[in-house]
Amino acid sequence: MLDLSSGAPSQWRPGLDNMLATFSTFVRRFHRRLDRRLGWASKPVQFALIGGSGAVVDLAAMNLLLACLPLAGARALAIWAAMSWNFLLNRRITFSYARRYAAGRQYLLFCFSCLFGAVANWTASLALLGWLGGSPSLAAAGGIVLGAVFNYFLCWLVAFGREQQLASHAAQTRSVAKLIPIIDKPSGAL
Repeated sequence: MLDLSSGAPSQWRPGLDNMLATFSTFVRRFHRRLDRRLGWASKPVQFALIGGSGAVVDLAAMNLLLACLPLAGARALAIWAAMSWNFLLNRRITFSYARRYAAGRQYLLFCFSCLFGAVANWTASLALLGWLGGSPSLAAAGGIVLGAVFNYFLCWLVAFGREQQLASHAAQTRSVAKLIPIIDKPSGAL
C-alpha cells in the first residue's frame, strides 16, 4: 500500500493513516463483493470505476495545467497523470494477481497499451472541441470515453493478460498436483 501520509505534518499523520486504512478496507471488501456477484464481469466494472476516478484526475489536471500550458500540452500531461493513477489502482484492485510480477515492466506495457487509447482520447478531445461549443471539459470527457474502450481491452491483453494466463496455468498445476498423492497411495488406503 502506498504511504500517502508520509509528507503530512505529524499531528495529521494518525488521522490520515486511519483514513487510508479505512478506505483500503472498504476497497478490498467492495472488490470481493463485485467478484462474487458479477463473476467474470467484475473486471470490466472495476476497470470502469477506476477509469472514472482517472477521469476526475484527468479533468482536474487539465484544468490546473491550462493556467500555464496550451490546450494540447495540458491534455497530453493530464492524460499521462490519469494513466499513471489508473495503473496504480488497476494493478492493486482490478488485476490484483499481477502484483506478483515486475511493476516497472507492467507500467511500460500498460502505458504502451494505453498509448492507443490516449491517442484516441487526445484526438477526439481536440476534434470535439469545435463541435461542443469550445468547452475543453466536455471535449475531454468525450475523448475519455473513447479512450476507455481501447484501454480496457489492450491493457487486459497486453499488460495484464499474460500474467493472468500464467496465474491460471499455475492454479491448474496446483490442482493437478493435489490429485497426485491420492493416485500414488497404496490400494486400500485413502
